[in-house]
Amino acid sequence: MIPSHYKIISPEEKSILHALKNEQLTSLQILKKVDSISHILKVYSLLEGLNSKGLVSSHVIRNMKYHHIL
Repeated sequence: MIPSHYKIISPEEKSILHALKNEQLTSLQILKKVDSISHILKVYSLLEGLNSKGLVSSHVIRNMKYHHIL
């Protein structure tokens, strides 16, 4: 059975997951890859939501925060 939080994903969240499908990216790199999102604050908000759903995690390498799919 599919957990309920997988069913409630916005198109913008799907775009971020698609961008992260094959690589770890910074928030700015995600912004550049996803055409439907035009503001970095929106990327931060969507990443926070995906993190709370247990779909995305982050880590810091040399003072840069990278995001990846779990």
